[in-house]
Amino acid sequence: MPDHALQLIPPPPEGYPRTRETFSGRTGLTFDSLAPAEAAASLTVGLILNPERAIRLMEHHALDSQSPSLAEVIDKLIESTWKKTPPPGYLNAIQDEVDNTVLFDLMSLAADENTATQVRAIATLKTDQPINLNLGWPFN
Repeated sequence: MPDHALQLIPPPPEGYPRTRETFSGRTGLTFDSLAPAEAAASLTVGLILNPERAIRLMEHHALDSQSPSLAEVIDKLIESTWKKTPPPGYLNAIQDEVDNTVLFDLMSLAADENTATQVRAIATLKTDQPINLNLGWPFN
């Protein structure tokens, strides 16, 4: 969000209820400027790493090697997030939110006992691979 737009959003009045029209946040009464980025990332990454979609990716790749594999999709997702050079300032904080969403959803996919074992294995493998950044994968 542009800085001038952030300055225009006042805190809600005391007792004003949160609705589906408001972003959940972690800053109390003031507007959490990272909440929209977290919500957008959660929606997008959640669909990319959806367990049923992951199984379909594996099936389609097995039937047609030209289709992307689950490992390729996860690699592209990591390349577009964790491996991306972090921008400065506020944009870096947004990038952190997106990166953390990718990590959380990838770990959730790896831990989902209702999905295929091979999907869980690939997701686990991808969380264990270092990214070769200055900081590396968060849990190395």
